[in-house]
Amino acid sequence: DTRHRTVLCTVLCSLSLAGVLLLWPWSPAHTTRPSAGGFAEVEILGSGAVLGATNRLPTDDSHPLSPAPSPVVPDAAEPLPAQDVAGRTVANPSGAVAASMVSTAQGAVFGPTPRAASPHEIPVIGTTAYLKSRELVRWVRSVCSGSGPLVKRMLIVHNARHTAVEEALTKVQQDCPALLVQHNPVNLGLAASWNAIILADPEAPYWVISNDDVFFPKGNLARLAQEMARELADPRNADVGVYKPRMNFWPPNWSCFVVTATAVRRIGLFDENFYPIYHEDHDYELRLRHARLREKVLANVRVHHGPDGAKGYISGLKQETALQMGAPLVKVYQQQQKRHGSGRPYFHMKGGTTNKKLTAASEEGAYIFNDKGLP
Repeated sequence: DTRHRTVLCTVLCSLSLAGVLLLWPWSPAHTTRPSAGGFAEVEILGSGAVLGATNRLPTDDSHPLSPAPSPVVPDAAEPLPAQDVAGRTVANPSGAVAASMVSTAQGAVFGPTPRAASPHEIPVIGTTAYLKSRELVRWVRSVCSGSGPLVKRMLIVHNARHTAVEEALTKVQQDCPALLVQHNPVNLGLAASWNAIILADPEAPYWVISNDDVFFPKGNLARLAQEMARELADPRNADVGVYKPRMNFWPPNWSCFVVTATAVRRIGLFDENFYPIYHEDHDYELRLRHARLREKVLANVRVHHGPDGAKGYISGLKQETALQMGAPLVKVYQQQQKRHGSGRPYFHMKGGTTNKKLTAASEEGAYIFNDKGLP
């Protein structure tokens, strides 16, 4: 009997311990309504605003989201000759890959007042290039067809020097001399690439940023310039941080967006700790909300995401990695994503929420952010 009681007690204790382990809230504690200042790395110094390199959270113990994690250091690679946005070769000494990855956001200075938006000009439009070449050519042609005086700066941030992408860029640059390409020897990550597009013209009233598998149907860039000039001139839109054109699916996402000077000066640049990709957009959206800035859809501007004829969202990057499965650059990308958890742990730790909850809230609130009852 004693032996049976001992076995029974052991089983019951094991079950109790298993229940505790299963029910214990292991996920990071959720924070409640942190102040907008906690997400902003902007300091007004006399005539300008200085932005931190990565918009990391402050590390003082008083902040509800401190301490901030250490900045992500992207994986090393063999050093290659780097080029600036004008295509000039920049010295990159052997073993100095880390130096080539210093964020362009370091020491960025923004004046207190951006230029006024013009209905006849798009100040900056840019995208990133990594694995896809066919879609990139389509993007360039759709922008170049309406370039000239319409697009003041057109920039592609090319990461990791993919051979097919380099060949495509060489070809399209011949057809579109206005195109500037920033060649990076390694992958800077999406957030750093978006920041580079913004920093191509710090005093711009807004920046148009899109995926490389997006294209602009004829006439829509001209319409975008007109809409943005009208929107930014309206004082009722002073609290709009991001605009999104209509897409071939609803609601529009971060495949193409327009970030305003108001947003950059209020909440800063994209957080480059999200590496190499994913959740930098959700993070920015959360920071917009805490700063009481809205998103708004440009009802009369349309863009197309994905293959021609696509009627729903298709992840071009996932498709391309599947097509190029086994390629060295794809292997490196997959290792980086696995190592950093696609940004989920950092996002949860920083924002106290999950991207699924934020996305659901975005879809629910998408109609509220519009004044024309879309879709």
